[in-house]
Amino acid sequence: MEPAVRSLHTPHRLVMMGLVSVLCFIGSGCSVMMASKAPPKKDLSVLSPGVSRNTIIRELGQPETSTKSAEGLTTDVYDFKQGYTELNRAMRLGWHLGADIGTTCLWELAGTPMEMSLQGTPVRAQVTFDPAERAQRIEYFKGAYLRDGRANMPSWWAGDAQQTALLENSQYSGSGIQQASATAPSQQKPVVEHAD
Repeated sequence: MEPAVRSLHTPHRLVMMGLVSVLCFIGSGCSVMMASKAPPKKDLSVLSPGVSRNTIIRELGQPETSTKSAEGLTTDVYDFKQGYTELNRAMRLGWHLGADIGTTCLWELAGTPMEMSLQGTPVRAQVTFDPAERAQRIEYFKGAYLRDGRANMPSWWAGDAQQTALLENSQYSGSGIQQASATAPSQQKPVVEHAD
């Protein structure tokens, strides 16, 4: 008598395979969805002396706060996350999706924490406008190193990257452009450049 051969398609096994497939589909949504929903890259060159307030709002969105002084100067505070280009986000999405399929969703153990650290870099800047609503003074409190087009980095990797900076138009102030490094106040050595 021959031994009985068990079928791989028993109801119990089909249910288990279906459950594993559903869990993989749900799990794969993490890094894939996070990559697709990462913030877009903004053009930080608009945060320069002489740029109109409307241009800045068009690029960065409405300010977090806005105040007007008795002298007619408007001061806006922008607080946002600098994101990534469409190509960068599409490549990350494709990588995560392929890795999920290739590893039966085990990639999520590494992919999700990675995407959690790649959800944009905080940028906070205060812009003071003249009565004609042209930027005359920009002070970065966070993310100043991004203004030169440098790569967006997770905070743990950015390390001692320049976080603060002060940009002033020499038309309004004789100081030109002043940049302060992210070092401790006692070690700060501002670099002065003159705006034309």
